[in-house]
Amino acid sequence: MGKKLGFSMRGKKYSLTLLGLAGLIAAGILTGLLCGEFLCRAFVRFPPEKKYLIFSSLGCAEIPPASRDADLFWRSSPEFRGGVYVKTKPAGGVRVICLGDSVTQGYPLGTNADLPAEQTYPRFLEERLKTVFPQAMVEVINAGIGGYSSLQGYRYLRDTLTGYAPDLVISWFGVDDGAPAIFFTDKEQRGTGSDRCKKEHILEYSKLYLFLKTMWFEPQKRVSPRDFYFNCRRMHRLCQRQGSRLVFVVPFSVDRRANTIDYLSGYKQELERLRERYHCEVIDIVPRLRQLDPKSLFIDGAHANGKGNEIIAELLGAVVGEEPAASGISGSDAGTEKEL
Repeated sequence: MGKKLGFSMRGKKYSLTLLGLAGLIAAGILTGLLCGEFLCRAFVRFPPEKKYLIFSSLGCAEIPPASRDADLFWRSSPEFRGGVYVKTKPAGGVRVICLGDSVTQGYPLGTNADLPAEQTYPRFLEERLKTVFPQAMVEVINAGIGGYSSLQGYRYLRDTLTGYAPDLVISWFGVDDGAPAIFFTDKEQRGTGSDRCKKEHILEYSKLYLFLKTMWFEPQKRVSPRDFYFNCRRMHRLCQRQGSRLVFVVPFSVDRRANTIDYLSGYKQELERLRERYHCEVIDIVPRLRQLDPKSLFIDGAHANGKGNEIIAELLGAVVGEEPAASGISGSDAGTEKEL
C-alpha cells in the first residue's frame, strides 16, 4: 500500500498512494449515493416506500380512502359509464356487459383527450346490436374501469356483474396487467391500503434503494401472463355456471410513431392456451386493424378515438351479433379464434 501513483495536472506533478486512491474512489461513490438519495427524495413522483395501493397506471398516487374497496382496490362512481341499469333484466331483453379497463371505459374524462361516452365502443356496439335484434330491448353496459387488471375484472364480475344476469360478457384486459408493479403485484395487494410492509432491511430506509429496487432491480408486472391465464379461466368458469356467454378480446398496443399494432404477446399466448384447453371464445381484431391506419384510430398507445371505437364495435359485433339464442345471444363456434 506504500506504492504511489503519479499523475500531472496543469504542468505540475502529483503523487497519490493506492490507499489514498481507494479513499478518493470511496468518497466519490458515497457522494454519488448521497446525491442520488437527495434527488429521489426531492424529485421522484411517487413516494418510494413499500406502500399498498400504488399503481403506475394511476400516476403512482395512492388510492384515496373514499374510493377504496377491500377487494377491488378501488371502485368507479358512478358504477357504469354512460348509463344506469337495474339488476333485473327486462323480459325478452338482451344484455351485454363489456368488462375491461380504460380501453373499454373510453379515455377518461378530465384528460387532454376527453372522449364522450357516446364514442366508446360499448355504445357503438349497442347501436349495432339494436339493428340485429330489433324486437328486443338491447342493453350494452360499459363496465370498464380505468386501470383495472384481469384480477380486478374477475372479482368485479364475481361480486357485482353476475347479479345483472348478462347474456354475453366481453372481457378485454391486458394493458394494465402488463404495467409495472410498484412493489406489490395485484395478487399481493391488501385492499385496505392502511398496512405497510415491515422494514426487512436497513437499506429500505433509503429512498434511492427502494426506487432502484422497484424500477430497475426487480421489475415485475402487475399481473404476470400466468396469473392472467388463471384470472381468465376463473371468468370462464363463472360465466359457465351463470349460463352467460363469454368472449375474450386479444390485447394489443399501438405504436403511433411507427403506425403499427403489436400484440401483448405473453397475454395473447395465454388466451390461446385457454382457448385450446377449455374451448373459450377469443376474438383477435388486430389483423383487421392493421389493414387500416392505426395512427388515425388511436389517441395513444392503447385508447381508441371515436372513429377507432366505432370500427372496433363493428368488428366485435360481426362475431357476437348473430341470431339470438335461448340465452339471448348466440356465438361463433366454441374453441375457435376469430381473426378479423
